[in-house]
Amino acid sequence: MLIPSNRTKRECILSRLCFLVLSVWVFLPSAAQNNPYKIDDALYPIYQRASKQARQQEGLLVADTLYQQALKLGDKKAQCLAYIIPLQFYISQKDDSKIEKASTDLKEISRANNYLQYYYHAWSSEIIYFLNQQRSLLALQKAEKMKKQAFADRYPYGIFSCIRAMGHIYKSRGNFGLSAQYYQEALDYMLKNMPDQDPSQLYSSLAEYYRNTQKDYATALDYCEKALKSAKTERNTAQAMIEKCLVLFRCAHIGYTINISMAR
Repeated sequence: MLIPSNRTKRECILSRLCFLVLSVWVFLPSAAQNNPYKIDDALYPIYQRASKQARQQEGLLVADTLYQQALKLGDKKAQCLAYIIPLQFYISQKDDSKIEKASTDLKEISRANNYLQYYYHAWSSEIIYFLNQQRSLLALQKAEKMKKQAFADRYPYGIFSCIRAMGHIYKSRGNFGLSAQYYQEALDYMLKNMPDQDPSQLYSSLAEYYRNTQKDYATALDYCEKALKSAKTERNTAQAMIEKCLVLFRCAHIGYTINISMAR
């Protein structure tokens, strides 16, 4: 058996290290995706900048940059995200015709790239826009079209979005009882068919209903606790905390005693 010299040993170790590095490099994914949207990490800062400037003209330029870079990297999801920015911009400008075009563009690329969640995001954004404009009839017409397509696609998120949209529509019309029924139906559908999604906003909406309309503070607090336990974002957690504070404040204001342990 030959005993290698020190130089030979160093060369052998270096060779093995090179082999290990190359092996790791070969098996690495082509693009890291360590961000909430699971897009190429190189694109995520661009998306963040575009999103922050979505209500400004500059946001459209950043969105275009995002789209062009996403094309080069072959990131189809990021391409869809780029098309969300113009829709947000024109909604902030209250420009109906451009909203319609931006929504259509987002729907087309989302369907072409097989990211249907953004197809239904476009529908939902339009519906909320028209509700904010006090045009609930048009919002209802949009919801009916979305419902027809969602069932044709057999796409759970689309079906869920339709049910939730009906809750929004009837809430805007002051029919809080029917709105709560739709929110509960949307919640039940989500928990059954999309267990990984965040249901906290629906819990908070139902808590608001029981606090304001039913004056059932124990049930309202129960929904608040469920919202806090299920919230996956800081924003949703904050919304649930605010609703819980409102419930507790109302209880204190009228001298209503509630068993917190039972409400959990």
